[in-house]
Amino acid sequence: VEEREVVETCYRKGLVRVLTATSTLAAGVNLPARRVIFRQPMIGREFLDGTRYKQMAGRAGRTGIDTKGESVLICKPGELKRIMTLLNEGCPPLQSCLSEDKNGMTHAILEVVAGGIVQTAKDIHRYVRCTLLNSTKPFEDVVKSAQDSLRWLCHRKFLEWNEETKLYSTTPLGRGAFGSSLCPEESLIVLDDLLRAREGLVMASDLHLVYLVTPINVGVEPNWELYYERFMKLSPLEQSVGNRVGVVEPFLMRMAHGATVRTLNKPQDVKKNLRGEYDNRHGSTSIKMLSDEQMLRVCKRFFVALILSKLVQEASVTEVCEAFKVARGMVQSLQENAGRFSSMVSVFCERLGWHDLEGLVAKLQNRVSFGVRAEIVELTSIPYVKGSRARALYKAGLRTSQAIAEASIPEIVKALFESSAWAAEGTGQRRIQLGLAKKIKNGARKIVLEKAEEARAAAFS
Repeated sequence: VEEREVVETCYRKGLVRVLTATSTLAAGVNLPARRVIFRQPMIGREFLDGTRYKQMAGRAGRTGIDTKGESVLICKPGELKRIMTLLNEGCPPLQSCLSEDKNGMTHAILEVVAGGIVQTAKDIHRYVRCTLLNSTKPFEDVVKSAQDSLRWLCHRKFLEWNEETKLYSTTPLGRGAFGSSLCPEESLIVLDDLLRAREGLVMASDLHLVYLVTPINVGVEPNWELYYERFMKLSPLEQSVGNRVGVVEPFLMRMAHGATVRTLNKPQDVKKNLRGEYDNRHGSTSIKMLSDEQMLRVCKRFFVALILSKLVQEASVTEVCEAFKVARGMVQSLQENAGRFSSMVSVFCERLGWHDLEGLVAKLQNRVSFGVRAEIVELTSIPYVKGSRARALYKAGLRTSQAIAEASIPEIVKALFESSAWAAEGTGQRRIQLGLAKKIKNGARKIVLEKAEEARAAAFS
C-alpha cells in the first residue's frame, strides 16, 4: 500500500513520467496522462472492445489537467480492419441494473425504504416510474419485480410491514445492510458468519477475526496444492477456525488433485448463489449442506484470510508473496479491500447492536490495512506513518502520538532511518529525512491537540 501511494504521488507531481500497467489497473486508477500507449489490442485472449478502449484511452488529455491527449494503439497489419471498427464503435446501450438479470432491484428497494423515500404501496409505484428500467420495460413488469423484492426483503427480516399504519420500515438487519452498504445477499452471509462467531469466536488467534473482515467474493485463484499443504501444516487451533467457517479437508484435497468446480461468472448467478448459501446455512452451524460452488467461495475466502493473518503479524509483503505464490500487487489490493470491508462489517455490527463484535472488528481495520500488530495500531493514525515506520518508532520507544509530538526531530530521524537502507549519508538524503520527520511530528502534534480539545469539550458538556 505504501509503495503504491509513493508511485501515485510521484506520478501526480511529475517526478515519474512513465507508468506501465495491466489493463485492469489502466481501467481502474484515476491517473491522467498526456499519451496512452496500448502494446496490443488484446486483453488476455479477448480482443479489446470499444467501451474498454475508450475508458483507458480517455485518461489522455483529461479536461482541466491537460490541453491535449494522444492514444497510440500498436497492432499487426492483419488486425487493422478490426482496429478501425473498434475506433468507430459506439457505446453499447445503457441497461438498468434493476433488471431481473442483474438482481439490483432488491438492493434498490431496501435503500429507498431505509432512506425514507418509500413507505407505502403507492410510493413503490411512484419510485419505479422514475427508473430507467420503467422506460425500457412494461410498467406492470417493473412493479411486479419491485413487489417481489419487497416480499423477499420482508421474508428475510430486512423490512417489516405494519398492518395498522400500512407502512414499510426497516429492521435492525435492514439498517445494518443499508448503513454498511452491503447488498442484501452479502448481508445474509455476513450475518450468518457473525452469528456463529458470537456462539464461539476463536480469540487465541487473529485468524477467525481476520476471516470475518475478508471480503466475501475475492478474485484470487489459489495454488490448490500449496493451499492444501499449508492447511495441513496449520496448528490445530487454526485448523479449527477453518472448520468453523466451512473449510473441510476432503474438499481441499479434491481441488489439490485437480478437481474442477463449475463457477458462476454472471453477477446475477453469484447473487442467487449467495441467497442459496444463506438458505442452506441459516439456523445451523453445520456446513454439510454447502454446494461445491459455495464451498469454493468459502475456501477462497479462507485462503485470503490466511494471507491477511500473516500481514497483521507484520510479515513483509515479500515474504507473504513467496509463501503463498501470489503477486505483490494482489496482496496490496487485498489489504485495501479488507480494510474497507472491515469498516462495513463494523457498521453492520453497530446497527445490529452487537457492540462487542463491533469493537473487535473496528480495532482490526487499521491492522489489516497497514499490516501491523495491535500494539502499534495507534501510531498508524499519524500521517506518513504506516507499518514499517510505526514499528521503527515503537522499537525506539516512541509508542504514542504524545511521545512523538514531544520528541525532537533528530530523535525521530534516528528512530526511522538509523538501521534502514535510507541511512546513507548525503545532503539530499538528509534533507528528505528531516522533512519527513517534521511532517510526522506535526501530524502527531495535531492528533494530540485534537484529543485534548475533545476531552475539554466532553468535560464542559
